Amino acid sequence: MYKITQGLDGTLTVYVTKDPEKRKMPDGSPVVEFMTTLKGDYILDENKQVVLDDNGYKQKAVIWFKVTVFGKLAEQCEKHIKKQSFVSLEKGNLRFHEYQGKSHFEWKPKIVKLIENNEPVDVMTLS
Repeated sequence: MYKITQGLDGTLTVYVTKDPEKRKMPDGSPVVEFMTTLKGDYILDENKQVVLDDNGYKQKAVIWFKVTVFGKLAEQCEKHIKKQSFVSLEKGNLRFHEYQGKSHFEWKPKIVKLIENNEPVDVMTLS
């Protein structure tokens, strides 16, 4: 397995594609994971022209990644975050994993905010 870890201080707003799944660490502390997507820039072909889909719409790159949250923050995420939510992720570690020809990103945030009507409504932080 190959990993690149990057500490991030920025904010990323993502779309939750699957309800959070809760599990326990060996010491009994909670862990929650949920899948998210982030739309990136338009996809360009080898001539640097924007690629169009079958309906003539510009195609954007979609980045899928797993968010993993621990402890009290995990419990709060399980209660408040649902599929089709938008969440803001702040501070934490972004990791790139590559194995057996597959790759994915994983973010372990320290702050998660649920977004409704373009405004954060719940602030969940590790204290």
